[in-house]
Amino acid sequence: MNKYISILVLVFAIAIVSCDGRDRVYKKNQDVFKLDDKTNSEKITYIPEAYTETKTDTIISTDFNIHIKYFSLMNSSVELSKNELHRNFESQIIVYKKEKLIFNEMITKSDFINSNELQFWDNAIMQYVWLDEEQSNHSQVVINYSFLLPKTNTFQSFTLLIDQKGNRKIRRIETS
Repeated sequence: MNKYISILVLVFAIAIVSCDGRDRVYKKNQDVFKLDDKTNSEKITYIPEAYTETKTDTIISTDFNIHIKYFSLMNSSVELSKNELHRNFESQIIVYKKEKLIFNEMITKSDFINSNELQFWDNAIMQYVWLDEEQSNHSQVVINYSFLLPKTNTFQSFTLLIDQKGNRKIRRIETS
């Protein structure tokens, strides 16, 4: 009887030792994750999927040199649905007047927030940033901003005016 118990214990010990996960060593992490978490894994989709950046360098007459960098934030987003998130954006504006730096700021949606519309701003993303060359002149630079509520397509547009001394002023131009 002791022989049978010893053989049974030995077989049981071998079975336990051989179930140590060595079969997973040569599998890709994604494959192991899929095997482990088939029921709980829900794919989250980001818009845009990866980091996005746009740079614009413009010279207006011989007076202003404007650099606009518009980029997505990888750690800040707005929820569109349970598994879909839209990344927030920011912009960096650098303005030179006759080769002298007069303005260098990061512009975020918090620069445009009106306390009466907090619900809009909680869910809005900076959609577009562009230099308005027609409205810009030798005494000021005009940069337009558009903010969007992705769920409802409601938007607000603003102008950022930068004078020749580097002072800024923000004005709302349109709301839908």
